[in-house]
Amino acid sequence: MNENEESGKRVKCPFCAELIMPEAVICRFCHSDLVKQKAATSQTPGIWQAVIWNLICPGLGAWRLGYRSRGAITMLVLVGALLIGSLQIA
Repeated sequence: MNENEESGKRVKCPFCAELIMPEAVICRFCHSDLVKQKAATSQTPGIWQAVIWNLICPGLGAWRLGYRSRGAITMLVLVGALLIGSLQIA
């Protein structure tokens, strides 16, 4: 088997970009745990899920995508605006 055929079966490591087997659990070059990387990427919600969460509560979509501080600030600003608005009505 020559090198071209062998490299066709390999994928790049997301951490070091070296060619590794697709079934690899740990990269043989940088020793990164690829199973945790695959699990983390499969658990992140997509952009449409974030849009739906933002419709439910603005800032929650950013929170779910991993932008914790941005989502928290957006939610706090929204709650503050609602409190100020309700105090002005009453």
